[in-house]
This record gives sequence, structure tokens and C-alpha cells, in this order.
Amino acid sequence: MKTIKLIITIIIVGLTTQAFAQPQKARNATFKLVTYKANGEKIATTEGVFISKDGIALGAWNPFKGAAKAEISDSKGKTYTVSCIYGANELYNVAKFKVANINDATPISLATTPAKPQTPVWVMSQTPQKTVVSSTETFLNKYTYTILEGLTNKDISTNPDNYNGSAVVNEKGELIGLYNFSSSAQSATDARYADAFQTNALSFNDVTLRQTYIRIAIPSELKDAQVYLMFAQDKGGDYYQDCAQDFIHQFPANNDGYYALAMALTSKAKYAEANAIMQTSIQNSKDKAEAHYNFSRLIQNYLNYIEPTDTNPNSFKEWNWEKAMEETDNAIKLNSSPLYQQQRGEILYGQKKYQEAYDQFIALTKQPQHSGELFYKAFLAKNYLNASQNELISLLDSAIAISDTVIAAPYFYARALLYEQEGKYREALKDYIVYGNVNFSQLNGNFYFQRYQCERKGKFYQLALQDIAHAVFLDINNADYWAELASLNLQLKKLDEAEKAADGCLKADHNHPEGLLIKGIIQCENHQKEEGLKNIQQAKELGNTQAESFLEKYK
Repeated sequence: MKTIKLIITIIIVGLTTQAFAQPQKARNATFKLVTYKANGEKIATTEGVFISKDGIALGAWNPFKGAAKAEISDSKGKTYTVSCIYGANELYNVAKFKVANINDATPISLATTPAKPQTPVWVMSQTPQKTVVSSTETFLNKYTYTILEGLTNKDISTNPDNYNGSAVVNEKGELIGLYNFSSSAQSATDARYADAFQTNALSFNDVTLRQTYIRIAIPSELKDAQVYLMFAQDKGGDYYQDCAQDFIHQFPANNDGYYALAMALTSKAKYAEANAIMQTSIQNSKDKAEAHYNFSRLIQNYLNYIEPTDTNPNSFKEWNWEKAMEETDNAIKLNSSPLYQQQRGEILYGQKKYQEAYDQFIALTKQPQHSGELFYKAFLAKNYLNASQNELISLLDSAIAISDTVIAAPYFYARALLYEQEGKYREALKDYIVYGNVNFSQLNGNFYFQRYQCERKGKFYQLALQDIAHAVFLDINNADYWAELASLNLQLKKLDEAEKAADGCLKADHNHPEGLLIKGIIQCENHQKEEGLKNIQQAKELGNTQAESFLEKYK
């Protein structure tokens, strides 16, 4: 009888062990996740699970909020860094992310069918916990939200967030979902839902993903990835560089990633590395003409800011205008695109070969497809060739005539300057107004001050008052703007307004010569001669050339 009981016990233990054998294997796919703020402060410690050998993983989303860094420790005790995030959902507290520099992770298989009520499942936390499915719900018509019978483990009830994101597996060791503890229920959100997360061109604007500082993964579609690179450029630094490297890995025959990486390296003065990247681009890219063109652009951008010299520590002698021209010509040999032809004109301009640059731009305007930009660039080159005002204005007229107003804004501005130089203040003012309307949100005090000068010379005094007052509003500590406001009010016999402006000028700079002069004049006009003469005398001592005549007038 004892023998029979022993056999039954062995059978029960064997069946129990066998029943747990498959879920136990799933532990090799799990890991501990730790996230940190930018200052190194720990945010959370929780769980996650690999779903691919190359480091694609699922886990809870909440730990990533505000995180600048995330690390995982796998079942073998090795530590890796989370490189990017594919997507997340705040409601269900799930995220999909990539662990860097791992190609031998032990992935878990995703269950294709949901667990049924009253069947056992295991929460693969530090100590796997067995529980039972209480009920299931369907969301988005194809995914399963599994409600679990509550786990009674004391640590889970005390520190539930530490277990969120844990793998929940069935008897076969398949992943049915990610564990989540809330005040109302303990549940598992379908892993297939999190696995479906993918980035696209608009992921940079995703409200959820913007809550983390960890990089957003590059989209799988080329067009989306190209837009993604444009958004990533605004973030700059290592973020942009890492995005570019991922782009190259995903699209090795496309130029965009190489150019982006080279720009990121150039911004860090790593010119030799950038040079090597562009050489690799020429070798690997499918469109070699574009690769040569991008190399030329990179060198041109560099030369616009740094002149290579023997004494300049930031210079890279291999990059010069001759090298930029060589790469442009290589592009043109493979493809005579007008874009590359225009680049050739820009290189000639950079070499100060203004006549050749002008000829190049004008020749391109004869082609059926041309833009106002070509006339504008021809104007810039012609400006160095002692051209007449009429010639220059004619080029700008042509640029404006075939351009949208927004695109033509700099052309209007350039023409306004020419008209103002000729004394055609009314025409200049019209162009200033167009430019101002287009760029209204970006204008600073300097623009309004410049337009004010034109208006004052043209005797458009009311407009001038408005613009110089707006310049003061935008830069209230600029004593020169206050002085101009005081001067114009004085000219218009508005003594009270002139005195207030003079006071504003002297508040910004108590030794401002023009401010002292105007203050003194107003005081003399208001029968405060003693104080007024003192201020005028001080203005004279500070170098104001008009002060002497007013001293004579009011003595």
C-alpha cells in the first residue's frame, strides 16, 4: 500500500514538474529593466521579455517616462543598453523597444490563441508565480485583454510596479501578454498588440513617445525613414548621429544616412571620420551621382564657416573649394541634373569666380524648369561685378515674378535695400512690408529699426513712429532704439512722448549721448534750463557733435 502511495506521489510530482517545464524555459527570455533620468537618478526597476534574437523586446511603458537611459540585465547576468523605442501605449502600459549590441538573445514565442478562463498561466517575475485566467476581453477586434486571479505574493502587492511588464505565459511557455497591476485588477495585455508597434514618419509627434528621451526607432519604410531623419536633425548631437547610423544599417544603398552621419560628425569637428563616411557612401550607394553631390554639399557647408589654413586648428586641409568642385563635376558626369549644375555655380561663387558663377546661374534660367532662386543667386554674383542698380533690380524682379511670395521673401528684402539706396523710399517700404508680413513671427527689433529708418527718410512719420516703438517693445534695453524714438517725437514736437523716450534711453544707458542731449533740450524747452544745460554739456563731453550748437542756443 505504501508502495502504491509512493508511486502516485511520484507521478503527481512528475506531472507537476512536466507541466511547469515549458513555462520555466520562458525565464531565459526575461530580463530586469532599469531606467534612469539624465542626471543618473533611477526611475524604476521592472521586468521585460525578448521576442527576437536581435534584441527586440516588450515591457511596461511607465518606466520610460522621463527616462534618458535604460538598461537590461538578462538571465545570464549580462547588461545591455536600450537603444530605441518602437512604440508604446499609456492606457495598457506596454512598450516595444530594441536592446543594442545583442544578437543571441533567447526569444519567447508569442501565443497565437488566447488563454481560456480557468486555465493556468505563469507570471515570469523574479520568482515565477502561477495564477489562473479569470476572464478575457477583446479589444481592437483582434487582441485579448486577460484578467487574472490576483497574485498573493507579498512583494507584488507591496511593490506592484516592479512586476509590471513581466511575461505572462501559458502551459506551453508561450507569451500571452504583459503583466499589469492596477488597483482594480491584475491583467495581461496581449503581447501581439505590443509587437505590432511600428514607427512611421509622424512618430516624432507621437504624444506618448514624446514623454521619453530615449530615441525613437527608425521606420521600416524608406520614405518614412527619410522624413524621420529630417525631424531627428532638429535634436542634433548623439541623437541625430545614432539615427543616421541606424538609417545606414537599414538602408545601406541610400545616400541619406551617410550624408546625415557625415553632417553629425562635422558638427563635432570630426572631419576625417566624415570624409571616410562620404567615401563609403560613394562606394555603397546605388545613386553614385547623388553621393558625389552630397559630398560636395558637405564640403561647401564646411567652407562657408571655416577657412582651411595652416594656423586654424579646426581646419581640414583635404576639404577645399577645388575638392568641392571635383565632387560636383563627378556628379555631373554621371547625371547632368540642373540641381548639380546649380551646385557648380555655387562652388564657383565660393571660389569668388563671380562672372563664371553668374554665367552658370543665368544659363540655367534658360531651361524650361527653373526657379526664382537662380535669378537671386545670379543677383548675388552680379553684385560683385560692379553692376548697375538697374541690372541688380532687374534680376530681383525676375526672381520675384516666378516665385511664391513666401519663397520670394528674401528677394523682396534685397530689393528693398536697393530701392532705399536709390532714395526710392516708397518702393522700398512696399518690399519691406511684404517681407515683414511673410516673416512676422520671426522678426526682431533690428528689422523694425531698419524699416523705421527707411520710413523716416521717406517722411512716413506715423509709420516710422509705430516701427521704432515696436523695436523698443521687442528690445526694451536697447538704448539706441529709445534714443531714436525720442528723436522722432522731438522732431514732431511731441515733447511729452519725447521726454518719456529719453528717460527710457537713459534708464537703459545713463551715459547715452543722444539720450542726454534730447533730455536736455526738452528740459530747456520746459524752462528747466539749468538741468537741461547740464545734460547737454554731458552729451558734448561724451562726444555728441550736435551738443555744442544747442549749448549756444540755450545759454
